Amino acid sequence: MAQAFTIPSSLVELAIFYQHPKMPVDSSVAKFLSSHRSLPHVLNEAVPHLKKFFGEDVVVNLEVSDEEDGPQTLYAVVIWRGTVEAAEAALERFDDSWWLDNSMKTDLTFTYELA
Repeated sequence: MAQAFTIPSSLVELAIFYQHPKMPVDSSVAKFLSSHRSLPHVLNEAVPHLKKFFGEDVVVNLEVSDEEDGPQTLYAVVIWRGTVEAAEAALERFDDSWWLDNSMKTDLTFTYELA
């Protein structure tokens, strides 16, 4: 049975933008962020860039990989309602404009999912 998890105050701002559907119940994202202390800062810095390239009303979910054999990775998944081509173009502009200079070998991947 999943144990209830309270989001630490340092992560509340992230929970407002990154609309992880399970964050209040599933502790995997909050625990991952707590153990990778540079990620909340990077995620906060990414917000205006995500809005610039994906739109002001962008919805982004946070997910932790659940592969047993490999290292865990945090995924910031943009929920995209347009075409694959438009999503790929927006992600490429985001990468080229900001993310490639700020990735700093983190365990974070920005991607998209079609709605």
